[in-house]
Amino acid sequence: MNQIAKLLRAIVLLAIITGSLPLFSTEKLNKRLLNNEPSAQTTKTHKIVYKNYINQDFGIQLSYPESYELKEDLMGTVVVFFTEQKNSSDLFQENLNVMVQDLSAQPMTLAEYTDLSREQIKLIVTDSKILSSKKITLAGNPAYEFVYTGKQGQIDLKWKQKYTIIGDTAYLLTYTSEIDEFDNYLDAFNQIFASFKLID
Repeated sequence: MNQIAKLLRAIVLLAIITGSLPLFSTEKLNKRLLNNEPSAQTTKTHKIVYKNYINQDFGIQLSYPESYELKEDLMGTVVVFFTEQKNSSDLFQENLNVMVQDLSAQPMTLAEYTDLSREQIKLIVTDSKILSSKKITLAGNPAYEFVYTGKQGQIDLKWKQKYTIIGDTAYLLTYTSEIDEFDNYLDAFNQIFASFKLID
């Protein structure tokens, strides 16, 4: 298995794992976070207050619901946004993770990256089914989107993943949810996808 295939395998596994990580308190939000309060640019959509997240190291910016928990540098991600825990028996928090990958060791086109991603989903995700795959734009750049389902243990999951490649760098955003909860959070996570920007 070549280096990129290994990397894509890790991404698919990460997409599976992040939604089921044990909950833990996060006090440390480092200086990359714009601030701890809703900014002046905060907008309201369906009574959800959004705040800005900026990471200068990776050159990304997006907006996320202020009630979501933010964890940085988690299992190779830049950042993961977790929904609120509904109750004590809620063992799976819907989430969106952002990854930035250096592809300089094995540059590839968006189409090549997409073919490998499709192979890895089928190989790694139990009972995987790709519901849709299409060309899109992300942060104003040509991109690709997968929506797929599968299992993690006894949990039926659904993913929505978008990614683009700029030069030798891939930017991936993955929304992971229990199938039954997917539509309940889709508007909020679509807002995060839509707000994603690349900055200097």
